[in-house]
Amino acid sequence: MQRSVARSCSNGFAVLSLCLCGSSQTIAAQTFFFGRDQSAVSLATMPIAVAASDSWEAAAGLLGPLHLIDFESPYASGSHQSLLLAPGVTLTATVTNSEFGPFAQASFTIASNATGYATPLTFNTTLGGSYYAGLNSCSTNNAICTSSLARAFFTFTFDRPIQAFGLYITGRGQGNRRSAITFNDPAPQTTPLTGGGVYTGQFGGFTDGGAAISSVTIEQDNSSYNNLVDSYVLDDVRWVYLTPEPSPRSLVLMCTVPIVVLLRMRRKSHNPPR
Repeated sequence: MQRSVARSCSNGFAVLSLCLCGSSQTIAAQTFFFGRDQSAVSLATMPIAVAASDSWEAAAGLLGPLHLIDFESPYASGSHQSLLLAPGVTLTATVTNSEFGPFAQASFTIASNATGYATPLTFNTTLGGSYYAGLNSCSTNNAICTSSLARAFFTFTFDRPIQAFGLYITGRGQGNRRSAITFNDPAPQTTPLTGGGVYTGQFGGFTDGGAAISSVTIEQDNSSYNNLVDSYVLDDVRWVYLTPEPSPRSLVLMCTVPIVVLLRMRRKSHNPPR
């Protein structure tokens, strides 16, 4: 009985210490994770990218539960400019081209290895899966997307803020063209993705503990082949939500209940039943 009371008292004082000191969200430095494999035609031929993904998962897992979209779930068929991928998570595709005006909309589809754009230039990375997301409104007959001035953007928007993000990208690669992950935390952040030649598979991601990020954009200039369709596709998108701090009311309840229980147990320990 005394050991039980002592243990309860110890736990109670720990909670009391938390209440007196308050709570705060841990702010960690940004860490970026990248890995690229040239001549990649499947996940099995992407050891460097897989190693980067494993490192990201180990670091992101310390921030909270990992969430994943692998595009294997059934989605509406056809082209989409914007699509709800999961509750609170939306993907939007855009293409811009300064030669044809400041703004041009694009669309994307959830394609498979069997029906994809330029297999094996683009391919699925989910073990046992076959689907991924990629642009489909651009083709060799679409001057907007085949010009060297074309730029593609995939934007993931989150209703709940996130603090870590990562994904696989496959395709021709962009040679020396610009490719980057951009987000606000709240200051604008732009992180270049690694370049590559033909047949590339890469992982890109970051952790930003304590940041409240509402959207992440993957942007890329046209490939050296001037066709955004086979330049890149996305798969196995993963993230970690920002854990909200307790509200003042919940913090009061969390603090009050253990303290009351602690006081009662101490009273009983000093006045044992006869």
